Amino acid sequence: MNLGTLLGRLAELIRGRTRRLRPHEGAILDAIGTRLDSSEAEVLRRQLAVLPTTQRSVGGRMVLFAFDGERQERIPLFVNRDDEHCLARVRFESGSSRNVALLIIHDGRLSSLEFRRTLAHLDPARIDVKDVALHVDEKSVANAADRLEHGSDDR
Repeated sequence: MNLGTLLGRLAELIRGRTRRLRPHEGAILDAIGTRLDSSEAEVLRRQLAVLPTTQRSVGGRMVLFAFDGERQERIPLFVNRDDEHCLARVRFESGSSRNVALLIIHDGRLSSLEFRRTLAHLDPARIDVKDVALHVDEKSVANAADRLEHGSDDR
């Protein structure tokens, strides 16, 4: 590993950001990719291939994707360009733990991967996907999570 790569990874750790997915996140995204039609699966693959920056919050229950200017220009977009669209809902088990993950897109780009329950009992090596539903009527929990982490600005 060269010095530049090492410094880049150190900076990612300090800022709480990375360009790598955790094993359970990759397993969930892989399961979604196998259920999408070929054109959407290709969009997902290409968006992930440019290595968007990821940042985790709420104990890892929310994975936010960010594309910098150069990467943003190189990716194809999903056909759905809504402000918020749930591309997929994944029900899965990990050992004795059950959970649901939502993949949210914003303006045709990956926005967040959100887990409904705590990941404290998750075994990343044992992800058993039970169901993948595409284009569902689910809302992102981003606003609620933001209020939980930073408090409300309502006055």
